[in-house]
Amino acid sequence: MPPWPPDNNYQQYLHDRALTPAEKTTLFNWLNNGFPEGNAAQTPPPPVYNVGSVLGNGDVTVKMPNYVSNATSQMDDYVCFAVPTNLTQSRTIKAVEVVPGNMAIVHHALIYIDHNGVESVEEFGEYQVKVWRRSFSIKPPLVSEYDSRYPANDERYHNVPVEQLPIGESLKDTLDRVTVYWENELKPATLSGKRLIISAHGNSLRALIKSLENISDDKIIGIEIPTGNPLIYELEENTLKVLNKYYLIGGTDKKVTFLEKIKSFFKLT
Repeated sequence: MPPWPPDNNYQQYLHDRALTPAEKTTLFNWLNNGFPEGNAAQTPPPPVYNVGSVLGNGDVTVKMPNYVSNATSQMDDYVCFAVPTNLTQSRTIKAVEVVPGNMAIVHHALIYIDHNGVESVEEFGEYQVKVWRRSFSIKPPLVSEYDSRYPANDERYHNVPVEQLPIGESLKDTLDRVTVYWENELKPATLSGKRLIISAHGNSLRALIKSLENISDDKIIGIEIPTGNPLIYELEENTLKVLNKYYLIGGTDKKVTFLEKIKSFFKLT
């Protein structure tokens, strides 16, 4: 795999895979000496790969569509497939196995469950799902520790105490977190005269908008933020009161490209 990319001079990371200075010295000495072969007697046997399934017949077999790879010796071909399971009821996944049609061109596969909300709408109704997604203080059904979305199972939150990890969030919960970041990071930067580009999850953006515009709890449910069209806020210099807001793309100037608008807004050349 590629070298460990983060710079350890900036921050230390959990499960750091960077080479130590001693390991680097050993590697450089080996290269400078013409990379001689090691002790042949210690050479491990070549791996033996299974052909077909290792786990055997599963309860459900899902087949991907036929695909002709465009990979070359100089370029990988990273492809995403959305494959329906055709399951009619909730099931607990204990194991997943991927059996490539051509092992010679498959490096690895990442499998995710697509939580697109369709099943929730069918089970609870469109209005209830909208309330969960767009209301201020109502939380959706909480996830259990056996759920794939349970945050304690995510390595990114390894250092966060379990009791601080949410198992279900409302916009109010998100606002509590966003407010701290706004007060400590974004607000001081804005008051210093900087123009900020804030890219975040939709709920985090709605929480920030609610705070900036002082939107009531019952009105926030109707706020929708389109994807990929920056929402510009013009704020009063000292109080940060909202003076004007508008979407970057829209209005009468439709011939101007998105990139040109960005360059014009931030005075880039």
